[in-house]
Amino acid sequence: MTAVRGVSWALWQRHRVVLLIVAGVVGTFSSALATNRIDRIPAPVAGMGLLLLVFAYLALVGVFIQPDADVATGGSSYPVHLFVLPVRTWILALWPMLVGTAAVFLAAESVLLADKSSGTEAVPLWWPALFASALLAGLQAIFWYPLGIPYSKLVLTFLHIGGLAVAAGLAVSYRVGEGLMCAGLLGIIAVSAVIASIGVSRARRGDIRIFELDRRPSGLSLQAPAPIRAYPGSGPAQSWYEWRLHGIILPMMVAALFGLFCIPLTVKDTYTPVTLVAPLGGLYPTIPTYVATYLPLLFVLVPFAAWIVGCGAKRTDVKRGDHTFHLFFATRPSSDRTLAAQKLWCAAKSSAVAWFLVLLGLAAILAGARGGYQSVGQDYVAPYRLPLSTVILPYLDETTVLRSVAILALLILWTWRNYAVGFWTELSGSLWLRYGYPIGGLLVASGVFTLLYWTARPGESWLSFSLLAGAFWVCVLAKGVGLLALLRYQRGTGVLTPRIVARALASYAAVSGAIILVLFALTGIVRSDFMSIGGSPLVIDSLFVGAVLFWVPLVRLLAAPVMLHHNRHRS
Repeated sequence: MTAVRGVSWALWQRHRVVLLIVAGVVGTFSSALATNRIDRIPAPVAGMGLLLLVFAYLALVGVFIQPDADVATGGSSYPVHLFVLPVRTWILALWPMLVGTAAVFLAAESVLLADKSSGTEAVPLWWPALFASALLAGLQAIFWYPLGIPYSKLVLTFLHIGGLAVAAGLAVSYRVGEGLMCAGLLGIIAVSAVIASIGVSRARRGDIRIFELDRRPSGLSLQAPAPIRAYPGSGPAQSWYEWRLHGIILPMMVAALFGLFCIPLTVKDTYTPVTLVAPLGGLYPTIPTYVATYLPLLFVLVPFAAWIVGCGAKRTDVKRGDHTFHLFFATRPSSDRTLAAQKLWCAAKSSAVAWFLVLLGLAAILAGARGGYQSVGQDYVAPYRLPLSTVILPYLDETTVLRSVAILALLILWTWRNYAVGFWTELSGSLWLRYGYPIGGLLVASGVFTLLYWTARPGESWLSFSLLAGAFWVCVLAKGVGLLALLRYQRGTGVLTPRIVARALASYAAVSGAIILVLFALTGIVRSDFMSIGGSPLVIDSLFVGAVLFWVPLVRLLAAPVMLHHNRHRS
């Protein structure tokens, strides 16, 4: 009993702030559901709340797996400092699993019970909470078992999440009873507990053999060693190190997402007309319905995956529980600006490679999938099936190609932005700032939306274009104040020289201006429709400009080397 209390105390002492924040998020959302039906809550407020719940769940997963878990290691991610405790191995493994699954189950069940008490009958009561618990238990088994293959944890994570989601979807589609689903999920939890216990035991004994692709042969050799390529400076060397450390994580995640996306394409599908292009000969092209429905979602998931990676789901030498850097990082012969710039460059390279993989997958779909035609104004679909490339390519005129290229460029920039905007929190060395930054932003946004909804007059719209435009320009003003505060904070350190600030402002203006021009070209129809119903062009134009100026990062990128300097030279 003393050992169990000790392990519990260690978990609580290290993660009490995160656990209290998660409890507050779950309690607030449950209280809102208990007093209002989900369909009566405004969509932006409900969306923010659900996103907060997702982050709360991810925070619990990080707590009960290990916040510093390495997704690329072939060994075990169980905290090695706990191995020296005079505690049996099964307690080290099973007690955190029991506490974690219980915490996730209770959090999910409180939301489900609140939703049920408000009168909603569509959501089941028990198996969704067990699904979340089984997902956590499986991830604990994956990360704690030393399989010995680098990046195997990342691959197994996607297989586990995708397989569990597909199994739950099939069970719901075939109307499997809730009792049987709960029994299956409990079985997954039990199997995961056994695997995790064996993995922790092997890791504690040191019974691990890591398979390395670049392992050099042991023993003497009469051959001269291959010459080692010298880097021209510390910058290229740091770039190589950053890419080797975590640059491949995002492309692997995107490849796994695209693979999961393609699985349903093997099933016979219906076809949907593409009405975004001009018809040829009175016919619209038709593509598989699954592609038409879920391909836009996949495009959104790539920047979201970059956000997750940027918030910590990658290998890094600065995410440490004792708030310090590895000595190798702190003593590298590189300036703070160089180290931060190479991280930004690695994020850009990783984003470009990820979207290159997406384009390769789309080319494969275009070559292998089938399509047809549908008459304009009719439901008739041509009975024959042609290669999708043969069907689509004639409809791609110059305007469509230019718009597609512009949208792709914005998606790549969005991916890089989500990847890089969290670097300043990572380089600060403060875990509370690193994990509280995304959650805090969502809390502020959801709080503002909720306040606007509650203070709106009866019969009036609580959210309008003019209100959104004003909110964006307030955020732009806050960005300017933040820039001045940042420059004042770093005064005397020499990290942000006037030349660096001027170049950053020029790049910010150039990128923002280019995006504004592209948005105006892409949204011409939307702006015309808004003005045709009496809307002011000043409102819609200021909305787009303010949103772009707020969206393009400036202060957070400049804060990265400043935070690094503070953490690198702290006394």
